[in-house]
Amino acid sequence: AKSVANGVASFTFARGTGALGYVLCYKFGTEPYRIQPLINLGVAEVQGPFVQIAPLQLEKSVVLTGTGLADGDAAYFVAKSVASCSEDARLGNLATRQGGAFVFKFGNLTLGGALCYRFGPADVPAADGSTLAWTRFSVPTLTVTYPSDPFALAYFAKVLPTGAALGQQTLVTVSGTGFEPAVAKASVIRCSFNEVISLPVSVGAKAIVCQTPAFAAVDSAVAFSLLALETDGSGSPREPVSITSTFAAYDNANVTVTALSPPGGPQGVLNALVSLQGEGFVDYGQL
Repeated sequence: AKSVANGVASFTFARGTGALGYVLCYKFGTEPYRIQPLINLGVAEVQGPFVQIAPLQLEKSVVLTGTGLADGDAAYFVAKSVASCSEDARLGNLATRQGGAFVFKFGNLTLGGALCYRFGPADVPAADGSTLAWTRFSVPTLTVTYPSDPFALAYFAKVLPTGAALGQQTLVTVSGTGFEPAVAKASVIRCSFNEVISLPVSVGAKAIVCQTPAFAAVDSAVAFSLLALETDGSGSPREPVSITSTFAAYDNANVTVTALSPPGGPQGVLNALVSLQGEGFVDYGQL
């Protein structure tokens, strides 16, 4: 809840709203809160893809997904070490959304770039008359690599799961399209969790399956990447492709289930909903 001062209340939102928007709850003085159905707030957000691969010195058409995105918006990338949006730290060009897509071109190899986004054209002010602000998003994570990289043309759709229990080796599936060059070089493809490198369980045209190491300590920022053990266009070992820096190692001892509802169901019924109650639940379903 926020207090109103001089007719103004400021809010910070963790997620975009989608098509329905947020409805305002407001109270006058000591009266109870009431929904104000005529005041509906939309919150724009870039939600995907979670990884973006771009070939060095070649144009790359990128379709971003989320809420509130429109033609005329603008975007650029900065290094992951840059905490805020600054055109002085820009990687590659500033691109404008046209026909639902952005066209980027990068002149330097990059591992882990972050997106800066502006909702709306530069010549259209915000509702309060101010200049539209740039917002830094955690997705997509940018990797710029040589065109010969087996992942240069890949599109990564999701990772499942995004966490593993301590002491257990867990299968992790990276799904998407454009993995055919990696299939052709399957013998050199490797998985990496915090720089612990291992062979993949399988490499397919639409999915790569890795196995985590047996993590010894809780960690919410495990770096998961894919790499090819070969030299790049400069003769140096290829840099890994960053999949996510927030893979998690969790302790099963912190998860407690206290109730299951319903306790059973009729035979032959698919997609029945089951509710678990307890403590320590975290969603590691997918990015």
